[in-house]
Amino acid sequence: MIRIYQSKEFCTAYHRSTIARFVKDNYVNYHHVADVDTNDLDEAIRLTKTVTQRWWLNPKVKFHGSKEWGMLSCRSTTIGDVLVKDDGSKFAVDLYGTIPINL
Repeated sequence: MIRIYQSKEFCTAYHRSTIARFVKDNYVNYHHVADVDTNDLDEAIRLTKTVTQRWWLNPKVKFHGSKEWGMLSCRSTTIGDVLVKDDGSKFAVDLYGTIPINL
């Protein structure tokens, strides 16, 4: 399973300070929006993007949205968001896929 954390700062471009904040603040700047039943990072990103249907309707996705978050809780996974695997390894979404977070 992969946990999806979306940045509270919509469209935050990936950069080292964003990831440092994520690690330092223990997810304070992110919402845990979903768990995806896969170990494949690319599949997790694909399943949490709205393309032909709303992503939170995918059967492999358990949505953790909240009405208090507003529309940001339903946006597609994008640059600056973070994926966390069951083994604790963390990956930032960037322009071409993911980058391991090794801080």
